[in-house]
Amino acid sequence: MVRKRKTFLLQQDGWDYFCAVCENGGDLVGCDKAGCTRVQHREGSEWKEGQRWICQTCAIEEEWERTNNTEGHVV
Repeated sequence: MVRKRKTFLLQQDGWDYFCAVCENGGDLVGCDKAGCTRVQHREGSEWKEGQRWICQTCAIEEEWERTNNTEGHVV
């Protein structure tokens, strides 16, 4: 069975309508990385009030950039 993905439209506030993990709406928190519009359910994330939270995709990208950075240049 092929699961059809929802179209990820942006809300007026600039965030996605649906959770990046389960593709449902609800009580969502937005990624704090500049330019990212992904959201995830608060209870499914490790988000804590007053702390920076980034989505799984941005976390992987940041880790890759950190581990592959040579003299300030991404390899």
